[in-house]
Amino acid sequence: MPVESDSHIESLEILNNTHQPDVSLDGLAFSMPEYYDPQIMTLCLKQMKKFVGYFVHERSTPFIHPSLTAGYLSSPLLIAYSACAVYESKNEDNEHIVFQHIESQNKKLLAPTEPWDYKLNLENVQALLLLQLICLLDGDVRQRSLAEDLEPILDVWTQQLQARSESEIPSNLTAEKRWAFIESARRTILLSYLLRAVYATVSRRYYHLAPTLKNLSFTPARSTWGSPAAIDGSSLLEESPEGLPIPYFVFADKCKAGETVELDAFGTVLLTACQGALEPSGASTRDSVA
Repeated sequence: MPVESDSHIESLEILNNTHQPDVSLDGLAFSMPEYYDPQIMTLCLKQMKKFVGYFVHERSTPFIHPSLTAGYLSSPLLIAYSACAVYESKNEDNEHIVFQHIESQNKKLLAPTEPWDYKLNLENVQALLLLQLICLLDGDVRQRSLAEDLEPILDVWTQQLQARSESEIPSNLTAEKRWAFIESARRTILLSYLLRAVYATVSRRYYHLAPTLKNLSFTPARSTWGSPAAIDGSSLLEESPEGLPIPYFVFADKCKAGETVELDAFGTVLLTACQGALEPSGASTRDSVA
């Protein structure tokens, strides 16, 4: 039987509400690490870890659009798929071999390759994120330590992705796939920062990346991610504001006001992160979210 490893996330050192850095971000509650619900933040990490299983069974995730992986996986994503598939089979008898395989896949992903274009940059960040989700959130101390050592690399790769111009997107993509590519990039960048922020909040007694997170955008409506064909014309976008990307701080405000649209798994992770924030009065923002 596979080992149930989600419980190991709870073994991360849980913060208390003292000795936190003073991070102020225009009143955004999630930016205040001294006010948060550690159980909700831990739940957020568990929700992120489910993306590993999604990738194995669907060859897509809430940050990798299925239209971009239909029938074919690029080399970086194939490396990640191999690691994820083997990890899904982990049990007490084979976990040593499983971790050995994951370490070999990490080394393969980090090996020098040809210069990256936008597409390859995106796929490498996505692949490394999947490997980080396995290693950071597993109970194995060695894997967690190795993953923490790779955080600077994930940061550099993510910043490279952020610096890309939409003019670099492959010109042969249909309008639908172009939207899926752009939205996948938005979500990949946001998840890269969010994973590191929530993990640090739960395990390391400090919160960082708040200034970066607040202005990162994504499209929260589940119907939009599920059907990019719906985003095919500007007139439709004008008629349907929920089909437009919004900054994370706007999404957080909507969560607190109970104004969220129907969310997919990615939006649910962000909603949980917002619910995990506590107001200075001590009341969790989850009390004000429908």
